[in-house]
Amino acid sequence: MTEGYRTFANASEYTFDCPDGVWTGTLDHKAWGKTLNLILYFTDQDTGAKYWFSVFHGERYKPRDGSVDFKNEAEPGETFSLTTSHTKTGNPVLQSAQKQR
Repeated sequence: MTEGYRTFANASEYTFDCPDGVWTGTLDHKAWGKTLNLILYFTDQDTGAKYWFSVFHGERYKPRDGSVDFKNEAEPGETFSLTTSHTKTGNPVLQSAQKQR
């Protein structure tokens, strides 16, 4: 069961500023946000940096390309090839995700 974001004690270790482009990340945790969003917490495999961003109910908790349902098809500990970018206002956007085997 996925808990709310307030129960994730290590959330302060993660920043809201993931890199633009393709990177490999391990899903450390996922938590429900305030607005039908699912917050995803990742560690970059190359740098060890920790990032968080959201996927939303309106997009069925998937990246923009619809590649992975993070609500039902992703568990902490799994590694993904991620493509991220930022909106005009600076918020991170998950464009694509591919589960690594």
